Amino acid sequence: AVLAGELLESIDGLEAHGIYYVIVDAANNSWVMYDRRGIRHVFGGNPAARSFRGADVFMDVPSCSFTSSWGLTQIRHPHGNTIDIDYVSDGNVSDPSTISYGGNAAAGLEHPFRVSFTLADLASTGGSPKRSYRLGVDQYLAKIVESITVEAKDQVGSAYTTVRTYTLEHTHVAGSGQALLTKVSADGIPDQTF
Repeated sequence: AVLAGELLESIDGLEAHGIYYVIVDAANNSWVMYDRRGIRHVFGGNPAARSFRGADVFMDVPSCSFTSSWGLTQIRHPHGNTIDIDYVSDGNVSDPSTISYGGNAAAGLEHPFRVSFTLADLASTGGSPKRSYRLGVDQYLAKIVESITVEAKDQVGSAYTTVRTYTLEHTHVAGSGQALLTKVSADGIPDQTF
């Protein structure tokens, strides 16, 4: 069993993949992994980044509550440069909502860049929502990424302005409802068709 804050120093095979050590924070239902370069990766740093059964807990055997997936919520370099990833949760499925980057909290610098994801109801695009127990928890996939917007700040403290928006088009496989990306478009660049 893993206890809150326990340092997992020797996990078979992890060091070969560049993972130096992992710290589990069961009280906050998250965990932190450091690679050999000292880069910190936080998983499950906010509730929307987690898929769980029962209560939002790391594991509670008596109630059979547990978390089965933790989305990556932050990457921080030893010098403080940071990437923050936020999620929205719908149907116990974690979808990215924003990725903010270029900031350094240790130096007091806010993120000057952001990528935002706009989600659409899968049914509104001709697809059919899917229920899955693949991760051991009840998940209802009902959203699809409709567009991706890249934003930047002109100066510290200013609002984000749009640099470019990419619009995604999908087709759905008959009978399965599986969505396939067929086209990406944006102003000022040629469409990419797949």
